[in-house]
Amino acid sequence: MAHDERSTNGVMQMEKEPLRILIIDDSPDDTLLLERELRKAEWEIILRRVDTGEAMMQMLEKKCCDLILCDYMIPGFGGMEALEIFKTYNLDIPFIMISGKITEEMAIEALLNGAQDFVLKQNLPRLIPAIRRGIERIRIISERKQAEESLKSEVHRRRRMMESSNDGIAIFNQSHQLVETNGRFAQMLGYTMDEMLRLHIWDFEATMSKEQICQNFADISTINTTIETRHRRKNGTEYDVEVSIGGAVVDGEAISFTISRDITERKEAEKNLHNSLIGTVRAISDIVEMRDPYTAGHQKRVASLACAIARELGMDEDQIEGLALAAQIHDVGKIQIPAEILSKPTQITEIEYMMIKTHPEAGYQILKDIQFPWPIAEMVRQHHEKLDGSGYPHGLKEEDIRLESRILSVADIVEAMASHRPYRPSLGIEVALEEILHERGTKLDAAIVDACIALFRENRFTF
Repeated sequence: MAHDERSTNGVMQMEKEPLRILIIDDSPDDTLLLERELRKAEWEIILRRVDTGEAMMQMLEKKCCDLILCDYMIPGFGGMEALEIFKTYNLDIPFIMISGKITEEMAIEALLNGAQDFVLKQNLPRLIPAIRRGIERIRIISERKQAEESLKSEVHRRRRMMESSNDGIAIFNQSHQLVETNGRFAQMLGYTMDEMLRLHIWDFEATMSKEQICQNFADISTINTTIETRHRRKNGTEYDVEVSIGGAVVDGEAISFTISRDITERKEAEKNLHNSLIGTVRAISDIVEMRDPYTAGHQKRVASLACAIARELGMDEDQIEGLALAAQIHDVGKIQIPAEILSKPTQITEIEYMMIKTHPEAGYQILKDIQFPWPIAEMVRQHHEKLDGSGYPHGLKEEDIRLESRILSVADIVEAMASHRPYRPSLGIEVALEEILHERGTKLDAAIVDACIALFRENRFTF
């Protein structure tokens, strides 16, 4: 109960603590009768009796009772007057009217004005059940109030959390209409709060259509994902956003909730970093080709063919971008090889060939500490490995060799044989294709060879 925590557990609590009863009656004899009846319940009780409004108010101010039993007829101070005083204190305790003479109209009036029950003095066996009912009713009311207060507190906490967030927070119903949001989300989209509550997801989602949204989020109660997308502001402009999406069922209704973070600055930083990486790769590629003018353009042409093969194989664009960068610098390790060997117009010696074979490992050592989004250094290191283990520098076999490196190997052979070299003229595309076909399935990946040959034979690629 609100006035005393020890009384909130109703009947069970009465078995542990004395039941403090305030009797409002002018008759000591009637009070004694009530006490005898109460003792039948084997409760430990503490009785206090008052017979004036002033005495009653003093007792209520002290909050020292768990139950009030009030006589309806008291000379100079009636039960209804006592009931009006009781209501001003807003106490969650039972108030039971007791009378020797009470009409049905009087009883109804008392109940309508806040009494929990009424008992006739000539029918006192009803008193204990009435008290039990009254205490149980108060317990239920108290628990409901506590639940309501807890709910209000939770709503207030959630609202405070939402409004203090730097991210846009929104809740949607099963029709994908926004039903609750915070000021930050409204600010991000450029709408007023009233306008926000008329929006559906497709009104500001710039990447997916209404049909795609309905299809992808058909069962919103099971959603649990994070995506990167774009949102459209009220003025039509768009911005990049990272959205965490969750779903739940509340009171039998499916809802989804989103936490949206503006990642425009992050995307711009990523773009700048990406451009810096590309610039770095191009610079490295240019340095390599400046030292070996006879193979100028070799790495770029290998990159072009390698990417075409990768697309033929169905690789995703992110993988292809990493492959392109690796191809553009796959010979970076040749920086440590003397220029006179690289540009030698005659056949190289065995010792010179052994020196050249160190360039994949040297390239790896140069690149391994650069923080690329792809394993560029490893691709470069493996681009001369062969499926049968006859390649270098580590004699890797089959699946131990990265797919990108297997593609690089084929593209490198074709470009080298089809291009002019200091020690020989171009051998032509057909000779190059015959060479990779000869090594198909033994030294070179069969699927990659097939894709490369198809590109040239079907005139879908040319250097």
